[in-house]
Amino acid sequence: MLTYKQQLRRGSSPPLRFMNNNIEQLIQFLRDFALANADSFEPEQIQQLNSSADALANLDKAVDELVVDRDWFESEVDRITDERDEARVDYCRQQAAIVKGMATPEQVANNLNWDCFKQEDGK
Repeated sequence: MLTYKQQLRRGSSPPLRFMNNNIEQLIQFLRDFALANADSFEPEQIQQLNSSADALANLDKAVDELVVDRDWFESEVDRITDERDEARVDYCRQQAAIVKGMATPEQVANNLNWDCFKQEDGK
């Protein structure tokens, strides 16, 4: 099973967007239903339907804002991880230079359980 981040990188739709589309449909249904039944329902019932639609619209907006925040945090984690890995690579190269041929930078990283030397495919 792919992680959420892997799904995003492969271009698949995030699960929250699917849920968000369903909420938009439900909001429209509630508004249409209230309008179509205004003559046969009590005013309080119509108000409850409209209030429910409003509450769902607010929830929909909050979900959109959370998705934007989540995406920003994920990009920050990626950026900071890249910076950390660059610093680790520099450290490993300096340590390898100090021991002059007794260890490669990659061996220094392996001894420290660091994965800062990425393969060409980013893994």
